[in-house]
Amino acid sequence: MQELTTLLGSALFGVAILRAGVGPLKGGAWLLIAGVITEVGAIAAMVVSGFTLGQWVWTVPTVVFVLGWVWLGYGLWSASGASDGGRPSRVS
Repeated sequence: MQELTTLLGSALFGVAILRAGVGPLKGGAWLLIAGVITEVGAIAAMVVSGFTLGQWVWTVPTVVFVLGWVWLGYGLWSASGASDGGRPSRVS
């Protein structure tokens, strides 16, 4: 149940990012795509195959899910200017 809640919440967060137009939009799209692939694609594939598919059915959406969060994190980190560690360049 925890995985379902996490993916549903992330998909809704992706929709919110896309609708607001704030932050890295491609990261929000990756989160939305991960939710759709996992909930619709993987479950449908398992039902069609008679639940004989391997673990890779869940690995592909997990990679997309992680890419979305990495994209969002990188976009937020690079936009904040935190690459210098937040220290002043010169102290007087």
